[in-house]
Amino acid sequence: MSKFKTGAISTSISLAIVLCLIAGNAFGMEKPKPLKITMAGYSVGGASAVVGEALGQAIKRTVPGSAFTYEPGRSGANEVTVSTGKTELGLSHVWTTNAAMNAIEFYKQKYPNLRVITYLHETAVCMLFRKDAGITSLDQIKQKKFGLIAGVNTKNSLMETAARYTLEAYGVTYADIEKWGGKIHFLSSQPTFDLIRNKQAHAFASCITPPYGAINELATTVDLLILPSSDAAIEAVAERMGGGGKYIHKKSDYPKVLTEDVPTVGLPNIIITRAEMPDDQVYWITRAIFENLDYVRSTAKQLEPMNKETMATKIGKLPLHPGAKKYYREIGALK
Repeated sequence: MSKFKTGAISTSISLAIVLCLIAGNAFGMEKPKPLKITMAGYSVGGASAVVGEALGQAIKRTVPGSAFTYEPGRSGANEVTVSTGKTELGLSHVWTTNAAMNAIEFYKQKYPNLRVITYLHETAVCMLFRKDAGITSLDQIKQKKFGLIAGVNTKNSLMETAARYTLEAYGVTYADIEKWGGKIHFLSSQPTFDLIRNKQAHAFASCITPPYGAINELATTVDLLILPSSDAAIEAVAERMGGGGKYIHKKSDYPKVLTEDVPTVGLPNIIITRAEMPDDQVYWITRAIFENLDYVRSTAKQLEPMNKETMATKIGKLPLHPGAKKYYREIGALK
């Protein structure tokens, strides 16, 4: 081969490498320096901590040398923590993020700089009743002017609000319940289950992250029902919550409680960041989650609905961060 041809080939190869590097940079393909990420989660232990640590491992696998810290937080507060830059990421819900951005419910000011990175899973409304309460449909609460005694979780939390909206979709308010001789307890699931077990409450009207094993445990000593929501109620609640839709409580998840699948409202859980986070960092966080999706889903059953499409789109009307949007477009999850 002549020196001319050898030189030409060498020049062509060099040019191709340069063009590839330019293209890689244009599409965010060059890995950033190691990331330092803190996520505001929920409890110290439990499912949320498992999810947080799985996401941290995904980031460290894809961007070697990165540091990830999971900090306990709570729904309603994480949105403020992220918006003000105290943490880079936060576990959240479509409802609380929407409420924070628009100063709805208990938020006294707007936090408009919140952005979504990915959908995670559903939180589902669960209307769990003792069979001997004599209520077999949610319509009957109003029809019978039933003095319902129920635990609904912490006041103004996602869990309580979704249950309250569900009751209101059937024309029932807390004031009605009190007037009919009932009582609303702002208690979480375990204290409420104790009341149900001891015949001091009729129901747990709140939300769960399915499948919720404690229901099966309670069902070993108490005959229970999970009441369905109508399509109209599901649509009304999802609209008020800023996103969501039909979710199915599967009879296979609660064999002692259900004889058939039961429809209810599903509300999306998400990861949020702030608009000021650099696009390239959010791009690589999003990419890390997707490239390690099999691993992430294997750590918690509730994450099974995560896939290319749901990650990018099951976020209600909330805005994606541009870095996340860029990656989703590359993999074809968004047009």
